[in-house]
Amino acid sequence: MQRLVTGFIFLTVLCAGTGPVAADSEMPEIPYKTEPRPGLLIGGQPDREALAQARDAGAETVINLRGTDEFDDWNQTEVVTGLGMLNIHIPVASADDLNQDSVELFDRALEHVGDEPAIVHCASGNRVGAMYALRAAWLQGEDTETALEIGHEHGLEGLADTVEELLDSGSDSD
Repeated sequence: MQRLVTGFIFLTVLCAGTGPVAADSEMPEIPYKTEPRPGLLIGGQPDREALAQARDAGAETVINLRGTDEFDDWNQTEVVTGLGMLNIHIPVASADDLNQDSVELFDRALEHVGDEPAIVHCASGNRVGAMYALRAAWLQGEDTETALEIGHEHGLEGLADTVEELLDSGSDSD
């Protein structure tokens, strides 16, 4: 039986864009930056300039894990779509949002990105790393130790104990 996934995912596409931009520059600096593979930029909230630089480096997708009301300095969706990029928003406002549904949405977003350049962010990269770790265990069958390593490679820090508890319990927090 196919599981119905509930939760939030907001996809916004600019249809009148100019198409893909050739990757001719490096990914920009953002707070808490990590780049686990060339072109995959993980970290904290990028500013408008960093988003434009990422687009110029070939990124076509931004995955935002910040909570719905967490950031209101400017409208990221408008900026990202104005740059001709896809904006995917999966709100992970707290540890309570580290659940099977969110991880499945995150997995689908990463499948869309594939090996292409992209930005995946929250406020610090910590929630991004948590989601990578949970995805590795729950959807890809990795053991706890390996999943935590994957999480740390992708920004997991402060939520490490919470993620380890979720992995050790053998279930998610639904």
